[in-house]
Amino acid sequence: MFNNFLSKSLIFLGLIISFFAFIMSTETLYYNNSNNYIVTIFQMIIAGLLLLGITKLCSKSIKQIWFLAILLLVAFAIRLIWVLNVDTPITSDFLVMYNAAMDITNRVYDFSSSPYFTTWTYQLGFTFYQAVILFVFNHSVFALKIFNILFSLGIIVCIYFTGKQLFNETVGRIGAILYALYIPNILYTSVLTNQHIATFIFYLSFYLLIKNSRTSRIAWLYIGIMLALANLMRPLAPVVIIAIIIYFVLYILTKNQISVKEKSLCAAKNIIGILATFILVGKLISAAFIAGGLTDYPLENRDPYWKFVLGFNHETNGGYSVSDAELIMSLPLGEERDEISKQIIMERLEDKSQLSRLFVNKFGAMWGGNDASIYWSLGEVDSNTIFNIDRHELMNLLNKTDQVVYVLIIFFSLIGFVFLLIEKQKEYPYSLYILLIVGYILVHLLIEIQTRYRYFIIPAFILFAGYGLVKTIDLFSKRNSKYIH
Repeated sequence: MFNNFLSKSLIFLGLIISFFAFIMSTETLYYNNSNNYIVTIFQMIIAGLLLLGITKLCSKSIKQIWFLAILLLVAFAIRLIWVLNVDTPITSDFLVMYNAAMDITNRVYDFSSSPYFTTWTYQLGFTFYQAVILFVFNHSVFALKIFNILFSLGIIVCIYFTGKQLFNETVGRIGAILYALYIPNILYTSVLTNQHIATFIFYLSFYLLIKNSRTSRIAWLYIGIMLALANLMRPLAPVVIIAIIIYFVLYILTKNQISVKEKSLCAAKNIIGILATFILVGKLISAAFIAGGLTDYPLENRDPYWKFVLGFNHETNGGYSVSDAELIMSLPLGEERDEISKQIIMERLEDKSQLSRLFVNKFGAMWGGNDASIYWSLGEVDSNTIFNIDRHELMNLLNKTDQVVYVLIIFFSLIGFVFLLIEKQKEYPYSLYILLIVGYILVHLLIEIQTRYRYFIIPAFILFAGYGLVKTIDLFSKRNSKYIH
């Protein structure tokens, strides 16, 4: 009974999040269409009907192997065409890490003493991964982008098998199709971002956790290793680990034929095993990097308050601030910088009414705004035309199209949560993904926001959107059946 209450409360939280994200993303879509309600509604209806049609087709009997082969082939072709035609310049943090990776291949480690790598030492994980690819493939940037594509395809496969495991075959298929055609995922393949590899490993570990953790004796071992590797690429461990712990607590409270004692032992084994493996692997990798001369510090964030300084900036609505950067980065790393950062944070927390307004604005910007993938992929490209289309016109078209798709993903995830809330269930295996959504959103109320950070959590929303689409089709099919009879 208590587990049912907690799980339903969690679903309700997911519903509330999806509802407000839908309202705010629809508002952005409305602005994209020059404040034209008719065009906005028309776009959503047409795209929604198209998604429902695809969902209906997914329920047809096509062998799994053929479905995956065709989908992955199409997804690969789309991404390869994008990478071959869009020569995205390497800029910002991506350039810093790429240059360091090139240095590693030449056994030059001077970069390790730079302010960037002494402050955010954890970035060496992804940098080293790039160095390995560059070394093996003769310093080819194209090879890095091909691996981006492969990891992107890996996420599609994870979504398919996760949707199938949590719900049914059709949910897995529509989820995989949605992600295969998701514009930011396609566009980011030409950007040297750590999000592709990290998201793939994280979601693979989540799938193995929900599938094997209750039956396998050593699942905790390989899940812990994968989480450590994923965190090495992109440090999201706090949200992920907390979600996993709560997931197992809910499992203990589930009423089924397994005794509470047996479930408690299973949960304890997995929590302790995953945590111990995660920490041990992380420590060993840090030690290896230090021993190899790549750094003098553990692979961690040595400026832990910086993201919070930005996150509580009222003037930028939690986004990047040049003035904050000029002030904080001018201070030496360590106690002095930490103290000034804490003072700024405390000052920005004083006005509670302004703080609540900041949270609303941050939520709207992060979960309602246009995705930044269009800028990061096309914004700095030298060519004025892409695919014989003016670059700025293409960016505008992609912005509008992506926002329509994003709005519908959020809308159908909302529908999915509604169905999950009203349905009677004995178990809630999907609760891990709701916990990830809730945790990820809460964290981004506190730290710096950029819409490109949505990348990690979109697969979770897509799983529930797939369920919402399937349940909508089922609902209409039943009504039509009743009408015919």
